Amino acid sequence: MPAENKTPALRLVLGGANSGKSRVAEQLIAATGRPRRYIATAQAWDDEIRAKIAQHRLQRGPDWTTVEAPLDLMEALAAAQPDEIVLLDCVTLWLSNLMMAERDIQTACAALCTALTQAPCPVIVVSNEVGQGITPDNAMARAFVKHQGHLNQDLARLAQEVIFVTAGIAQTLKGHAMSDWFWIRHGPTHEKNFTGWRDVPADLSDRALIDRLSAYLPPEAVVVSSDLTRSVTTADALAGGRTRLPHEADLREFHFGDWDGRHWSDVAQTDPQLSRDFWEKPGDIMAPNGESWNMAAARARPVVDRLTAAHNSIIAVAHFGIILTQVQRALDSSAYACLAHKIDNFSVTHLREDQGEWQVICINHLP
Repeated sequence: MPAENKTPALRLVLGGANSGKSRVAEQLIAATGRPRRYIATAQAWDDEIRAKIAQHRLQRGPDWTTVEAPLDLMEALAAAQPDEIVLLDCVTLWLSNLMMAERDIQTACAALCTALTQAPCPVIVVSNEVGQGITPDNAMARAFVKHQGHLNQDLARLAQEVIFVTAGIAQTLKGHAMSDWFWIRHGPTHEKNFTGWRDVPADLSDRALIDRLSAYLPPEAVVVSSDLTRSVTTADALAGGRTRLPHEADLREFHFGDWDGRHWSDVAQTDPQLSRDFWEKPGDIMAPNGESWNMAAARARPVVDRLTAAHNSIIAVAHFGIILTQVQRALDSSAYACLAHKIDNFSVTHLREDQGEWQVICINHLP
C-alpha cells in the first residue's frame, strides 16, 4: 500500500547562497523513501562550476537519477515517473540561463508554474532569496532580482509548503500538517543483562500478537526502525504492505558502554553510585564509555524532526530508552519522571506533533 506522505505535491525551499537549502531539500526527499530524480539547471561554464557540479554529484551518491535541464524544465518535469520524487535545483540558475539566452521570462515562468501543477509526482523546488540585500547598481542585475522575486512569489502561492533556510536551519513559512508517531518497542530478546548497542535477535514467534499489532497500526503509515537486528526484524514483521524507510542508526537503544552485556547486580557492585545515579538522576549521567540520557535524546531528535517534516504517520520500531526520550519531549517532563512509565515489548506509544507542539495519545498500549 502506498505511504501517505506529508510531502505535498509541491514544496518550495528558499534560502540565500550557501545557506544549506539544497542539503535540507535532499534530506526531505530522502525521508520520503521514493526513488529520487534530480533535475539540474547548472551549466558548466568554467572549471569552478564543473568542480562544483562534480562535488554535488558525489555528495548525492548513486541513488539519484540526474537529468540536466538548463532551459527546458517543462519537458524534464513531464518525464518524471509517478512513484518518484523530483528535486529541482535550482530555479535561480534556470532564470539566469533564460536571461543569458534572451528568452521571454514571463512566458517561461508561467509555463514552469503550469508544469509544476501538472507534474506526475511530488516536486521540491530550490530557489534563492535574492531580495534581502541592497538594490543592485546595474540594470541587468535589477531585472534579475525583479524576475526572481516575482517567480518566488508565484511558486510560494502554488506550493503547499514553503521552507526558508538560514545557516542550515529550516523554518516553515507556509503549510504544516500533524504527524502521528506510533513508537513500538521491538520483540523480546530474553536477555537478562544490559542490552544497548549489543546486537541480539528478537523473539518473533508470537505471530498472533504481531498480526494483531499490525492490524491496529494505520495502514498508510511508513515504517522505520533502528539498525539493530531486534528492531529491524520486528519492523519487517509489522510492515506488511507499508513503505519501509531506511534504518536509522540514531534510533538505537542507549549506549551502555562497559556495562553492555553485564548483569545489573554485577554493575551495581563495580559502579554502585554511578549505576544508581544513572537511573535516579538521568540526564547527563553516562555509563563508562557509553552515553547519557541527554546524549541519546539529542541524537534521536534530528531523525524525528526530519521524518516529521516528511510524513503524516510514522511507525517507529525502537527501544525502551529512545521511546522514553520521546515521551519526555511530548510531556515536557523530567527524565526521571519518564522512567516511571513502562514500555513493554510490542507496546504502542502514540505521540502527535502539531505545529511544533507534541502531545501524548497513549503510552505502552498493548492492542
